[in-house]
Amino acid sequence: MPEEGASQFDAQISDVWALGVILINMITGSVPWAQAHPFDEHYAAYVHDRNSISRYLCVSNELLPVLKRVLEPHPRARISLAQFREELEAIEHFHPTNDDLAHA
Repeated sequence: MPEEGASQFDAQISDVWALGVILINMITGSVPWAQAHPFDEHYAAYVHDRNSISRYLCVSNELLPVLKRVLEPHPRARISLAQFREELEAIEHFHPTNDDLAHA
């Protein structure tokens, strides 16, 4: 995603975003949106309401908060690569559990 208002490209910040999209693709077989741009319906909904991602991504409730931090629209507020790794290591289930599905 292009970094709005950024004067200098930061590869690590962009890499975290890309790794998040790749992780979603590995788990669900799809991507969260066609393009991270306001004209994309899913992306626009996500920017407006970060919880909207839970309506169309079939991932565990453990993973959702991490994904929201990884896919933070404001690059400088995004989770770091080290934090991303640490949080991923703590996740037990990437796919929805029976409990997740019961409360959906």
